[in-house]
Amino acid sequence: MKKRLYVLGNGFDLYNGLKTKYSDFHCFMKCHFPETEKRIVDLYGEGVRENDWWHQMEMNLGKPDYDSINRQTHVLNLHDSFVNGVYNDIQTVFQNWLGGIDEMINNSRPIKILNLEIGPDTQFFSFNYTSTLEKWYGVEEKNIYHVHGKYGRDDSYTGSPMALILTHDAEEEQLRRMMRVAAYKDNVDDLTRVSIRSIMQQLVSHKKDVNNRILQNEAVFDKYADMDEVICMGFSFNAIDMPYINKILQVNRDSYNLQWIVY
Repeated sequence: MKKRLYVLGNGFDLYNGLKTKYSDFHCFMKCHFPETEKRIVDLYGEGVRENDWWHQMEMNLGKPDYDSINRQTHVLNLHDSFVNGVYNDIQTVFQNWLGGIDEMINNSRPIKILNLEIGPDTQFFSFNYTSTLEKWYGVEEKNIYHVHGKYGRDDSYTGSPMALILTHDAEEEQLRRMMRVAAYKDNVDDLTRVSIRSIMQQLVSHKKDVNNRILQNEAVFDKYADMDEVICMGFSFNAIDMPYINKILQVNRDSYNLQWIVY
């Protein structure tokens, strides 16, 4: 039997009937945590209230609305740890939302189920936060790498629920360029410039660090050295995630003959 690696994106969970779009997350937030949506609006502008903003959430999290910041600076404390607080709020709501999805997985069956060819050497590289594979497909957890973390898994050091990777993908230079443009508009005063610089510095600290994540998980990729086939399901091949794909190719001992199947 061929040694297979499945690369799974959110399309996999959607096919199985789960409402796991970021726009679904936004609907949950509006209903249950409206104060968090308000704080996100303060940082990113009124576009946050529209579902279109959430379709590109990871990209938009790296694009603060500096006009909104300019208006809010003298009303709210937008420096110090404002961005960190917003990200913490998003993480809290995200964990609550995933908790509902996890309950659905525990208490129901998928609307559709895929016929996955799973052998003793099959591995899964999942960009999803859910336990769909474990609970609906019977895959052992040791054969799954959850790239951005998995809901319900505790941190081995703190014993607390693991923080999930939910951040922006903007490059630091892009953030600094936006900051310089915004900070030196004619209608921006000194207090607002301080806020803009602080917000930019905090956003830099929240960038999705894909390369470091790969370095920290070399042992995971070593498992893929002898794979014969890579099957991608519901994965969008976003530029920010391509280093993972390149690493899978790099570690494979026969990458020239490695077969790729994309659904």
